[in-house]
Amino acid sequence: MDRKQSDLPIIPNHASHGGEVYSQNLNNKKILDFSVNVNHLFKKSIVDMDLKDLLETIDLYPDSNSTRLKELLIKISNNAFTQNQIIVGNGAMDLITVFSDAFFTKNDEIIVVQPTFTEYEWAITKNQAKIINIFRLPENDFKLPMAEIFEFLSQSPKAIFICNPNNPNGSLDAHNDIKNILKQALNSETLVFLDEAFIEFVEKTPRTNEMLEQCPNLFICRSFTKFYGIPGLRIGYGLGSQQMISKMKSYQNLWSVNTVAQELMGRLIGNTHLQELSREYYTKERKFMFDEINSLYGFKPYPSNANFLLVNLENLGMNSADVKTRLVESNILIRDCATLKGLNDKFIRIAIKDHESNLKIIQEFKKIVNSGGMHPKGIDLINQALALKHRKGKDLSCPYFPCHKQLEDCTFCYCPFYPCHNPISGGNFITSQKTGKKIWNCADCILSHKASNVDIILTELINLKSSFQEITHMQLMEIHKKIIDQDEAYHDR
Repeated sequence: MDRKQSDLPIIPNHASHGGEVYSQNLNNKKILDFSVNVNHLFKKSIVDMDLKDLLETIDLYPDSNSTRLKELLIKISNNAFTQNQIIVGNGAMDLITVFSDAFFTKNDEIIVVQPTFTEYEWAITKNQAKIINIFRLPENDFKLPMAEIFEFLSQSPKAIFICNPNNPNGSLDAHNDIKNILKQALNSETLVFLDEAFIEFVEKTPRTNEMLEQCPNLFICRSFTKFYGIPGLRIGYGLGSQQMISKMKSYQNLWSVNTVAQELMGRLIGNTHLQELSREYYTKERKFMFDEINSLYGFKPYPSNANFLLVNLENLGMNSADVKTRLVESNILIRDCATLKGLNDKFIRIAIKDHESNLKIIQEFKKIVNSGGMHPKGIDLINQALALKHRKGKDLSCPYFPCHKQLEDCTFCYCPFYPCHNPISGGNFITSQKTGKKIWNCADCILSHKASNVDIILTELINLKSSFQEITHMQLMEIHKKIIDQDEAYHDR
């Protein structure tokens, strides 16, 4: 007898991810994709390989047990686990799905530590289990909320998902915190899904696999995609107790990992020189990127141990969609984090790429800062004013005149200081009727429309550079302060 439509489980849609070069109508040969966090250093090594012998095996069915690859993994781990404790899958996503299918049933309670990889939620919801969201907080640099985790673990949920280093912020959790969670989870008979997709980027990798013997409830998920830069091949592996792995295999598709992926990974994991080179590069380049971005007004990066940075735009005057749109115009793609639970439209994530590409995105960030988060039309009008080199006076022909109270001059239709975030000048934050978000409102500010101030602004800007885009936000704020200090109208505010 067929089940009624209402009896069938509702399968959720997958969330959006990075790597949108196919869906954004972009030329993926020219685009600089900072939305995908993969190691770029292995690509040349792979391209230069002689893969003829490997391709000659494509007429054979893959080894459904990935025997040779497992043997190599055991060898490089110094026999920290056995073949029966390894499962190889079609990428980490395959392992997340198989784990959820194997262990979750309707109404099981699953803790997910947010913000994190969105596909945990898809796999959990697909099995009609209930999600308990616990949040890492930006003001605490996204550290694990240990008190909340212990509180919910005491209620014996079915499982808990933790990503370490966490995506999207990249920070590595304290090893003692992970050990304490495992201990509490074991007492509560709670499964622990520990996603270590980015662990290879960490200089001193914590040996969590050594906890497998003491923690039969632990499953460690590892991805080859990120560190070895092969998202198109789809291969990853997981570690757990013999009993856990055996049950997961019974839910996994046969021949889920192709021969090319298995054989190529066998060659890559033996390249210890390139592995060390990668860790050294990302440690150095990560610090460079963090320091450069941290020096820009309105951009706040968070500490990371991975190959990407999460950046807060709260003080920029632009939201994540605006920044993404501006960068797409320069053939750069980033990850807009507005859809991630625990974040909002003030967060973006950027990958760390080769140094030349990193310099390009930093330069684009500087252009955004120097324009004050301004629309390109505003930049054009300011440059026209600078080219004119004298005050325009009142523009009575403008259909918006008078757009401000006590308007004396229309030279700067767009304020060059926007957004100054300084209430002394008369501006304030309001809620946009269109988007419901906080925006900086200048309706009551006449600083750049007062004739005496316009003379100062023109003189200062012309003395600095020939183009408005070349002027830094810091230089603009110095001029802004100079005007406020000289204008007695602002002294009593």
